Amino acid sequence: MVGDFFTSFEKVNNAVTSRFGQLANRIGPILSKIAPAKLGSFFSKYFTKIFTSNANNFITYRLCPLLLLVAVYNNIWDAKTSLEEKNWGGFACDLAQIGCNIIAAGILLAGIPFAAIGALVLGALAVGFFLIKMIFFPAKSPIQKYYESQYFPKKYIKTAAAA
Repeated sequence: MVGDFFTSFEKVNNAVTSRFGQLANRIGPILSKIAPAKLGSFFSKYFTKIFTSNANNFITYRLCPLLLLVAVYNNIWDAKTSLEEKNWGGFACDLAQIGCNIIAAGILLAGIPFAAIGALVLGALAVGFFLIKMIFFPAKSPIQKYYESQYFPKKYIKTAAAA
């Protein structure tokens, strides 16, 4: 986020982009000696699609989708936990977060016009689903899990009194 903020200024963006260019100029001759012809043609064909024209676009359209995919992994882990706990409201919120994050990553990678605005809206929705889950469908605490487990002594479990 800090890198994206700084590269939004043209001078900083040009400075960072020139550093990437200098690094590419150093790595290029080394890779050309090592890499076979097919690998070289692959890089020359797709290098401009993988790496964008400047650092600002690289952070926005390549790095942010990668971080969103990390968030998707975390959401899948949370969904697995909610499913194990039979927390259906939390599971639904986790699925909604996964959907928002995958769609946001997809539109950023595709480079659709106004993708950043769409990604911000989807990010706000994902945060909203997260807050709904934390407020209305919280996960069980370790103490609750222990109380419901087979390891908790049954003699300490209160039962309903006979009427």
